[in-house]
Amino acid sequence: MKDIEPGKYDLSAERAGVGLADYPSTISLETCEQVSGIVLRLTPYAVITGRILDRDGEPVEQAEISLLRSVSRRGKREFWPAGRGSRTDDLGEYRLFDLTPGRYYVQAEQHAGALVIQSQRQPAVRLPDDVSVPTFYPGTTDITNAVALEVRAGAQIRGIDFVFAKIHAVHIRGHVKYPAELSHEGAMINFEPRGNVANWSLTRHAETEAEDGSFDLANIAPGHYALSAFVISDNERATAYQQMEVGREDINDIVLAPAQGASLPGRVSFEGLPPANLTHIEVALRGPDGNSTRYGPTVGKLKEDGSFVLGNVGADSYRAIVNGLPQGYYVKSVRLGDKAAKESGIDTTRDASGPLLITVSARAGRIEGVALDANERPTPGATVVLAPEPPWPIERKLSRTSPQTNMAAL
Repeated sequence: MKDIEPGKYDLSAERAGVGLADYPSTISLETCEQVSGIVLRLTPYAVITGRILDRDGEPVEQAEISLLRSVSRRGKREFWPAGRGSRTDDLGEYRLFDLTPGRYYVQAEQHAGALVIQSQRQPAVRLPDDVSVPTFYPGTTDITNAVALEVRAGAQIRGIDFVFAKIHAVHIRGHVKYPAELSHEGAMINFEPRGNVANWSLTRHAETEAEDGSFDLANIAPGHYALSAFVISDNERATAYQQMEVGREDINDIVLAPAQGASLPGRVSFEGLPPANLTHIEVALRGPDGNSTRYGPTVGKLKEDGSFVLGNVGADSYRAIVNGLPQGYYVKSVRLGDKAAKESGIDTTRDASGPLLITVSARAGRIEGVALDANERPTPGATVVLAPEPPWPIERKLSRTSPQTNMAAL
């Protein structure tokens, strides 16, 4: 590359059939400076092929095939979609390509992405009792029993065949009791599995427009689930949430009564010298999994005296997060009223009157070091992770080596 103006640059390379290669550090160019010896290593993509059959050995056409990767968040194992998906052809065959190296789980399912909702005012369409359910290689409906495929650069992994499972499915029927204070045009319903293992590709969403709020959820397999209903009007949000265990019998007469969240006052106090400007700091509540909460955004900015007010706080479990703290500060403790937050977070299902009291310390720890490879050479660009032992709900710390790494605010 010639005639490049002075400045800072990121360098990458790509070509068909191989993954994108990024140079691990920013390149700084001064006037008339020449840089040489840069090496970008391109990694060839991998391919997985296989066939999906039913219990009679016949090919399953138009099944959706996807890949999942396992991650651990806050002591909970989660499975997230990875790579591009595929569909089976008339022979039940599929091909997953452009895969980067890693460990993958293969999932097959039909009619992914939506719940089947029937209005109770209309004649119900009879659906088969035995339905196809998400199945994982080598042919299990329990993802914890699935076998991971170790995919290496450029690998051609063939013969990943398995049988689509069918199990007895049921209906879940009920209605949404709309809040009188909100205008509405129906409710959004979420239905997701629960447990110590979360497969987010199985979360389903649907919308009901029935005037009486009735719903009939069909094709539900046995298991542990969470059922939610949301009503949104003019930026106001009401939510209902219910956990349930689904067996081999239909569940009827469920009532979901969405309610709006309340306001929760709080205060942040500091051990040591407080930051010069507290108004740049904000407190937020998140669900136990770290995602946004069911009742809508719950964020409050600090005033000069350290006080704040959070809106949209409902009966739920939360984790408090403090954003905007200067380097060297960390959250030491969180209390709701006279009760300390437990490992599982803040529980407002019994009492949400508060106040939410957060103590921040100005005496954070710091770790410095050098990441080495197997030959004890520095490894610039490596990711260093610091995570506490479960079950403590502390955010993990990430740092990229360049070539030395440091972690602050511990």
